Amino acid sequence: IEGGRGGSILNIVAAYAWTGGPGTIHSSCAKAGVVAMTRTLAVEWPRFKIRVNAISPGPVETEGAGSKLWASPEVRAAMLRSVPRGRIGEPREIADAAAYLVSDFADYITGEVLVVDGGQWLGKGMFGEGRIEPWNH
Repeated sequence: IEGGRGGSILNIVAAYAWTGGPGTIHSSCAKAGVVAMTRTLAVEWPRFKIRVNAISPGPVETEGAGSKLWASPEVRAAMLRSVPRGRIGEPREIADAAAYLVSDFADYITGEVLVVDGGQWLGKGMFGEGRIEPWNH
């Protein structure tokens, strides 16, 4: 702020900031706070030429996530049923979204949370029942 150069802040949150989820009380509360902070700063800091946005990634194929969140084939299959795109995201897809949001191409975007999850948060999330596909019945 003191330098007057402006810039962009990008926060990372999770969809359970809106939906909640079993065993996520601590993280859900924290992520919801980051969403509120993102939107509050987005209306307070334009005078400093600072934009503030967030990304909410869905399941992403990383060694750490896979070994902890969908370690068994059954859990992985259930999680995949919750993603309308039918696949797990790749780290580069999150990086590409981040690069866009901090670039000049997104200069008119502030206070937004870009969900990058293959449509998962639109359903019940990875801990809910798999989505129903009436076109397959």
